[in-house]
Amino acid sequence: MDYARKLFDLMPERDLFLWNTMIRGYADLGPCQEAIVLYRDMHRIGLLHDSYTFPSVVRSCAVLSALMEGREVHCNIIKNGFDLDVFVQSSLITMYSQSGEIFNSELVFGEMVVRNIVSWTALIAGYVQNGFFEKGLGVFREMVALGTQPNAITLVSILPACAGLEFLNLGKLVHGCAVKLGVDSDISLINTLITLYGKCGIVDTARSLFDQMPVRSLSEA
Repeated sequence: MDYARKLFDLMPERDLFLWNTMIRGYADLGPCQEAIVLYRDMHRIGLLHDSYTFPSVVRSCAVLSALMEGREVHCNIIKNGFDLDVFVQSSLITMYSQSGEIFNSELVFGEMVVRNIVSWTALIAGYVQNGFFEKGLGVFREMVALGTQPNAITLVSILPACAGLEFLNLGKLVHGCAVKLGVDSDISLINTLITLYGKCGIVDTARSLFDQMPVRSLSEA
């Protein structure tokens, strides 16, 4: 990113694509603060943002727990007419959830015209991360009932709720869903399954999953 930034700063002309590329690079690789700095520089010189700019900036605000800056970005999203973009909305749900503002996450989700797996997962993760396990499970059930197929990230997001409530049977159903979808070898998913079975007293299954892991870290011990 340092070398990319030097090249970027030397360019006499920069289009929106280049600005977005740099902002996304900082959002993905860090430091996230630089994504916000570049976003403000764009605003200062009068360059209009688009639907590719906002998700990376909002994600950076979430990582930094920069709620005040995130709210400012949200205002600009509405002002520029991107408040109904599904990817922008999903990033807002994640940001508010990670900042403990789950009510705002609910508001953004409720305003969505179209919901994809990213937005459903963001709200589920938000509820679970903030301790609202039953609400997270409710959204998960609603998502499945409406025909949206979960992915590995969705299952990783919902399993801590099963563990927290010690809902072993539901956890087993989620495990079966992972096998059916072919994502049961996902390391993060196996970690959460080990936690679930361990917390519910099914130590043999937890140990079996642990023994099958190709790579292990301290989090699985």
